[in-house]
Amino acid sequence: MSRYLLDTHTLIWWNEGDKQLSQLATKTIENLANSLYVSIASFWEITIKLQTGKLKLDYYINELAAACITSNIEIVPVKLYHLNQLSLLPVLHKDSFDRMLAAIAYSDHMTLISKDKQLGAYNISVI
Repeated sequence: MSRYLLDTHTLIWWNEGDKQLSQLATKTIENLANSLYVSIASFWEITIKLQTGKLKLDYYINELAAACITSNIEIVPVKLYHLNQLSLLPVLHKDSFDRMLAAIAYSDHMTLISKDKQLGAYNISVI
């Protein structure tokens, strides 16, 4: 069984059926043998972007969380060992949420599903 962490944009694209999600990412998410995860940090990022007007959604954040639960995508809390790993990462990526996701993926031995190829610089697998 493989473990996959969805990046914030991946979560939104999956929920909306957006064609920007690659075929490989879609197949990976739809494969029932895989364990899927999303960080609570992604919901935090979405909330901030909604508040600042950088993102518009036609649904509420609790509806997105419910879609995750219905689809067996586990919502992962940020734990102290994730923060410890984050503190060890070099600042190769300017987005603090992306660095947090890289720390979670590294700590929890997950492959990150993201369009952001820069995240591979953190010694994690990225689809």
